[in-house]
Amino acid sequence: MLRASLLPMLMLVMSVNTFGCSPTGSFPAGNDQDCARDALCLKVRLDGAALPGSRLLVVWATPGVEGPEQVAYQVPFTGQERALRIPFDRIALPTNAARYPALRCDGIGSPCGVNAVATAYIVVVAAPAEGTSNLKDRLLGAAPAMLGFAEHEIAKGERSLSDVFPGGMREGIGSYTPSKPVGHLFDQLWPAAPGAVFDLVVCGPDGSGKCEPPVPNIT
Repeated sequence: MLRASLLPMLMLVMSVNTFGCSPTGSFPAGNDQDCARDALCLKVRLDGAALPGSRLLVVWATPGVEGPEQVAYQVPFTGQERALRIPFDRIALPTNAARYPALRCDGIGSPCGVNAVATAYIVVVAAPAEGTSNLKDRLLGAAPAMLGFAEHEIAKGERSLSDVFPGGMREGIGSYTPSKPVGHLFDQLWPAAPGAVFDLVVCGPDGSGKCEPPVPNIT
């Protein structure tokens, strides 16, 4: 089931611009060290068929922040793709970030203002159809990964974000791997390893009951 925090962005999807160029090429085998460092790298796994008009989206949707989600990147998705690479510098920075105390931006651990933090989902959606009123009905696929943005680097274990990012956050945009600890209801997000490549699982419209898009659950 699509997480509730993503549902309100339906009306945005058709009104935003496409950022950057289409990531329909592939990243070179054996030369993917920029994956997770400078780019989001995805390996497409088709468990169902993509529909005409489908799109790959990166969507900033930060828990605790009111207002509409922000589609920061979108390109056509045909289902013929096998490996996708989205450079971080092609993704629009979040305008709906949360604000936390910036405890270590001065290097000594004392308070020094605020830090902007945001999280983004990676999803594949079908084009709107007549009578379709929300994004949940259009979801075709997702990556079991998230992007994160921090205005300042966040150290491992910093208390203001330790529940969501126990391993800290890099400055700027980075890739994060969800992991649900035993006894927890929600995923925690850990910095992705250098060279990390994530599956993009596309279930298609007939995948209900057999394939469920692996949308991370952080709320």
